[in-house]
Amino acid sequence: MDVVSVSVTINDISRAAKVSKAVVSKVINNKPDVAPETRKSVLKVIDELGYIPNARARELSLGTNSDITVVLPSDNTAYIRLLFSIYRILSAHNYNVTFHITDHDKEKESGILCSLRGKYLRGLICFADPDGDGGACSLIEKIKVPTVVLGDGAGFDGFKRVFCHERDMAEALASAMKER
Repeated sequence: MDVVSVSVTINDISRAAKVSKAVVSKVINNKPDVAPETRKSVLKVIDELGYIPNARARELSLGTNSDITVVLPSDNTAYIRLLFSIYRILSAHNYNVTFHITDHDKEKESGILCSLRGKYLRGLICFADPDGDGGACSLIEKIKVPTVVLGDGAGFDGFKRVFCHERDMAEALASAMKER
């Protein structure tokens, strides 16, 4: 038997409860200006339909975001260890961490950075490729998000830099991201 997952929306709840989307939103967000009977009715419909709030949609509607992207020049052991440290610390602060590996390929790195321009990100952590020429700098500036550059690659003047022992790196990153 195939199982089809259908997301229940505020529109569905609104129709079933015979109230406006605004009322449903107020109930979901626990706003006080909803009559007790209406609140009870909407909550019953929410339960019956199995509504699960979509965190991504909520972030977009509130104009907030918790996505941080990490760009790595390779998948060698040192970078992966740092990535796990970064993930462990930032996810504990409720950030969503995604990562991309460039394989020291300038075109691939450019493609990744260009694709991030259209995304709504909370921040970017970019490892300065020691083999690179600093060409990523202008692309990163165009993304217009808080950026932390790790390492000492060419052309990254003006970016927030983090220099510390590896075991302290993730904590330093969390602190730097919080500052912005």
